[in-house]
Amino acid sequence: MLPVHPDSTIVFVTALKRESEVLQRLITCKTIRSLSDLQNLSQTRGDIYLIEVGIGLKNFGENLDPVFRVIQPDFIINYGICGILNTENKILQNYLIDKICFMNGQSIKTLQNHLWQNLERSAGFFTDSLLTSDQPVMTISKRTQLLKTWGCGLVDMEASHIAQSAISLNIPLIVIKCATDFADENTSKTVSTSVDRWQKILSEGLKEILHYVMKRKN
Repeated sequence: MLPVHPDSTIVFVTALKRESEVLQRLITCKTIRSLSDLQNLSQTRGDIYLIEVGIGLKNFGENLDPVFRVIQPDFIINYGICGILNTENKILQNYLIDKICFMNGQSIKTLQNHLWQNLERSAGFFTDSLLTSDQPVMTISKRTQLLKTWGCGLVDMEASHIAQSAISLNIPLIVIKCATDFADENTSKTVSTSVDRWQKILSEGLKEILHYVMKRKN
């Protein structure tokens, strides 16, 4: 359920500095990029944290559990950019994730709590499933293969690792992604040349989340 008490501790998790910048422009938060950052931070209930994990398994890797155990968040929100596997999806659009697929064959359905349901009703979000890939998807042939195998409309490199930690510690999780590219040979160029546009769209999605979260915290 959505945190309802004023001392809820909320953790936002993302991968890249340019994704982190979006939240940092909207709200004051304690940013963590390494375990040493966490050790040097004073902690009080009701803090809002931003964890920047790096692409794929960099930095914190698959094991976010120790970080979450120290922070003890009431809620985790994973946000960032992703690629499109199903080309019928819209580029430069925010997606609310209802299922995360793992490359090892597992999949999990995102808990559709009160916050999830509010976002689903919003005109600012589409809903789709997300595959977490072990490697960047940057060719049409790879994109086609993954869509056929997994059936997920979107692809990233972090969400399943974050979800595993959240589930293992029984912490509610919301995942939102802004689709920036079609996971093809033009991906790197597309993402780098559209930073201003995808940051703006991602910001709109985060504003909507903060509207519900901060309303409960204030």
